Amino acid sequence: MFSTFISRLILLRQFSILEDGFKILGENFYFQPMNQLSIFQKKVEEKFGQKGLTLIYETSKQSFFEFIRKVEKFADNRKKFFDVLLNLIRQFGFGNIEVVEIKEFQAIVQVKNNPFAREYVKLFGFQKKGVDYLLAGILAGYFSKIFDKNVECKEKTCIAKGEAYCNFIVKP
Repeated sequence: MFSTFISRLILLRQFSILEDGFKILGENFYFQPMNQLSIFQKKVEEKFGQKGLTLIYETSKQSFFEFIRKVEKFADNRKKFFDVLLNLIRQFGFGNIEVVEIKEFQAIVQVKNNPFAREYVKLFGFQKKGVDYLLAGILAGYFSKIFDKNVECKEKTCIAKGEAYCNFIVKP
């Protein structure tokens, strides 16, 4: 059963399942198992260290920012458009994302049930630092577009560290 959000995208012909993949808002997508993403990140970190993790972050930031630029022309209401994008991030499997505070060029985002962090712990045990570089990059791209200003996003608390939720801080 599709979520209400995906059902609306289907009705608006903005989500389609094709023989060679699927499209959302005119862009090609594919799903990956969460353990595959976790193993990929772990291997990148083992081979390249912090530089590899930064590459995951920067790539997801840039690609999500570019995705927003491509599809924003279809939006008739800026606030509604950014709400749709946040729902899309949730639907991609990043968990129950909630913007708990937003002020001038800064935001605090909380993910209470982060599936990536939970999977990472399951595969590799508890960690000393936050692990969700992909989501941090996506949030940086998202808020850079909202604020019309380049911002960075850092994970301050993380389920993978044994904490109750993942907390991301966005700021210039």
